[in-house]
This record gives sequence, structure tokens and C-alpha cells, in this order.
Amino acid sequence: MTFYSAKRIATRIGTGGVIEKNFFLNKTALEILSLCDGKHSFEDIVDVLHKKYDADIDQIKKDIYDIIQLFIKYDIIETIEGDKNT
Repeated sequence: MTFYSAKRIATRIGTGGVIEKNFFLNKTALEILSLCDGKHSFEDIVDVLHKKYDADIDQIKKDIYDIIQLFIKYDIIETIEGDKNT
């Protein structure tokens, strides 16, 4: 099973503390990112948001998948393969 874990977004360069990347997230994207804690799988994230929002499950899955792919592309999260019990 694949789990997602958020990485540090701001990167310090030298002692100047320069931020390498800035990301502006809407409320839903921030909720998804907060669930990328290494303990939630894709299915877990879908379940949490489906219970919270009255929307079509297939649309929720698509939206979450798209956001997670962007997070991976921009190196905001990493995937962790494992068992839910580990």
C-alpha cells in the first residue's frame, strides 16, 4: 500500500535562509497536504474528504489524485510503500 508524507517545503540555502519554492494552496489542497503524514493512504484521504464533502466519489478521487500528482511533481510529498500497521 502507498502512503504519502509531506516534505519540508521551504529550503534554506547557506545561512541566508533563502526560500527556494513558494506554494499557494487552497483550503482543499491544504487539507490533502495535512493528510500526507505518512499514515494515510490514497484511499484514507478519499474516505476523509468524502465524509466531509457532499460530492461524487469519482470526482473526489480524481481531484485528490490530481493534487497528489502535483505535490509529487513539485517534490512537496514523497510516497512511502508499506503496510498500514507499520
